[in-house]
Amino acid sequence: MLTITELSTPVTRQVHPPGEIWHSIQQVNADELGKILKFLKYPLFLRTPYWFAVSSVVKERAGNRCQMCNSPENTQAHHRTYEHRGFEHLHMGDLVCVCEKCHKQHHKPEIIQRAREAAWRRKATRDEQNARDGIIILKKRHISACRTKAGGFRKETYRLLTGDITWPQPEGWIKRLRGLRVTQEVYEAALRSAKA
Repeated sequence: MLTITELSTPVTRQVHPPGEIWHSIQQVNADELGKILKFLKYPLFLRTPYWFAVSSVVKERAGNRCQMCNSPENTQAHHRTYEHRGFEHLHMGDLVCVCEKCHKQHHKPEIIQRAREAAWRRKATRDEQNARDGIIILKKRHISACRTKAGGFRKETYRLLTGDITWPQPEGWIKRLRGLRVTQEVYEAALRSAKA
């Protein structure tokens, strides 16, 4: 029989048969085991004897066929919810058997969402850093605020924002201001110039 430590320790190669591991899971304190497993990083959790046994039971229950497309190729156990992670053996209905292709298709929206959230976090960090440094990245609203009352731009406003003294500018120069980094002082001077 395996101990809680042996069941929850990630390994590179499984040496115990799934039936022996499953029997050990049934014998140990479920709360203690679950608490340890719940706090393992997910890639490590997937390498535990516990997950090896649970996923083997899920695949065996489905006849080693994908429950979405009925393929027998590269079957895997998939969590419908991660709410009971570490306690899967008590909530086997939360797990289904899927093939690798269906598993990837299922997680595709999740992967895209995670990538978007990471990009938003990086952008927020950059924006916070720019704010601390007194930097403004010109957006449409910043540029619009620099317009005169008549809706145009003054040569001085343009010179302050770009450092360029060439006037008039070729078509599309206003759009090219977007994304330009300027200090807070320069931006405020451009605003004053526009309202003068």
